Amino acid sequence: MSRHPFSIALILVFVSVIIAIIPGFSSPPPEMTSQSLLSKIADNKGKVVIVNFWATWCSTCQEEIEILKELRDNYPEDNVRFLSISIDEDPEKINDYIQSQGFNFQTFSATEGILSDFNIKWVPKTYVFNHNGQIIYKDFGLVSQKRLEGIIDKILENL
Repeated sequence: MSRHPFSIALILVFVSVIIAIIPGFSSPPPEMTSQSLLSKIADNKGKVVIVNFWATWCSTCQEEIEILKELRDNYPEDNVRFLSISIDEDPEKINDYIQSQGFNFQTFSATEGILSDFNIKWVPKTYVFNHNGQIIYKDFGLVSQKRLEGIIDKILENL
């Protein structure tokens, strides 16, 4: 009798793993609205928040994502939060890309409203919010790792 719950648990774990690794079986990234982004920034008060808008078809975005993945590994989640927002319209394409590239930060799908509210006309576009939720840096185009580290470190020094 005690083996039954263990067997069921093992099957559930196995199915969860299969679903996570087979393309098309995982859930699409959640949509990010302007209001939900502002809420996430407010929820992370006391932390540096990096928000990056990107697209799967953008080669510069692909370079910048690699930089962000490395930065994510270098800074503890307690200090720095990374939010990635794809402007692609196909959630399955976004999901496949996230899985193939091994993203190590939370990723969302942009809504039309957030694109206009944050003036996203080109990607990549990066925003850095300080520990008080204020925008202290924004730019489009490839941001160097050294530049972002300098901005993050300066904010963290003032905490």
